[in-house]
Amino acid sequence: MTGLVTTAALVLTLGAGPLQGYDGIAAHYAPGVMERVSLNRAMPVVECMIASPRHDIGQWVIVEGRNTGKRLRCRVTDTSQPEDWQRHMDEGLFELGYANTIDLCGSTRLRNNECQIRVTR
Repeated sequence: MTGLVTTAALVLTLGAGPLQGYDGIAAHYAPGVMERVSLNRAMPVVECMIASPRHDIGQWVIVEGRNTGKRLRCRVTDTSQPEDWQRHMDEGLFELGYANTIDLCGSTRLRNNECQIRVTR
């Protein structure tokens, strides 16, 4: 029953349609970089921002840190450069804003493959 309630809450929060989740790994931007990207895109800085090769800029996603069990509602603020897109897709690489890395990964000093995340839309 709890799973159904959680699913319903996510659908209501993110919009109707099937939930689509991706397991991946996370790198992070240097302090202040994601905020600068957001402002350069004329988007307000929000509490949680992520770069995703799988989602459109401006979409909202739920990011769960497998190391910490924390879930954050994050806006997709950036995407992979064309020359990096295929590698990011193959590796399942997402990039976090520095400020959210400790919440989701537990540390800013981990290798990418040590920060497992799940991104759900």
